Amino acid sequence: SAKKPAQDDSANTVFPGRDGGKFFRVRVTDTDTGRTRVNVRLPLGMVNAGVRMGMRFSPEVEGLDAAKLAEALAKGETGQIMDIYDDEDGEHVEVYIE
Repeated sequence: SAKKPAQDDSANTVFPGRDGGKFFRVRVTDTDTGRTRVNVRLPLGMVNAGVRMGMRFSPEVEGLDAAKLAEALAKGETGQIMDIYDDEDGEHVEVYIE
């Protein structure tokens, strides 16, 4: 009988890194309709590198306190770390470490 080739499930596998397998989630909700515009979940290790690079180029990104974010990441905090209402753009931005 012929053997089946091994299936590559690497795209569906979560590899815990130095951050213990934690994730960074950003959810943006339209304040008028309540509909979710953005719901992104990234491995925390990717975010750590991105925050360090981003702080070099833009110390203040549209109401996002990069220093507060970097501090929460460094302390290993979990749960909601930012809750921002932007009335001008009609957005509610929530940032979590889970």
